[in-house]
Amino acid sequence: MRNHIGMAAGLVAGLALGLVASATGSPALHAVADPDSKIQNLARGQTYVSLTDGKSFLRRESTSAGRGAYDRSRMTLNAIDLLRTALLEGMS
Repeated sequence: MRNHIGMAAGLVAGLALGLVASATGSPALHAVADPDSKIQNLARGQTYVSLTDGKSFLRRESTSAGRGAYDRSRMTLNAIDLLRTALLEGMS
């Protein structure tokens, strides 16, 4: 069940990113895990989610970058929230 939820969230994020990229701008997601952190979830690191239209940008940061499903799901939700913000409030 969890795999299906994660795959669905990834698919929704991919479709949303494609929709916004064609209508609004370019999205980016990057995570840098702390090499000394060996845990799967809530590992130390930084995650960045950005969206730009070429004139301005929106950005979100998180202080975790784990390799586990929980952190990947959180990254997906952060990206979806940023896209939602851009669609509802604009890029300013």
